[in-house]
Amino acid sequence: MSCFLFDTGGVVKEYYRIRSVPATYIYNSEGKLIEFFRGSVKAEALYSHVMAIGKEAEWDMR
Repeated sequence: MSCFLFDTGGVVKEYYRIRSVPATYIYNSEGKLIEFFRGSVKAEALYSHVMAIGKEAEWDMR
């Protein structure tokens, strides 16, 4: 499962005190922070992390 948040009003930025925009956070299904990127990030990097989380979830289901 993937979830994307678009915060056009800057509410999340203020709440979490994010200093750089964009900021990308990747969490696993248990809500544990897996990776944090400041600034821009290539799609390939995001994809590899999301795929790794998906494989992790497959093992948990077995």
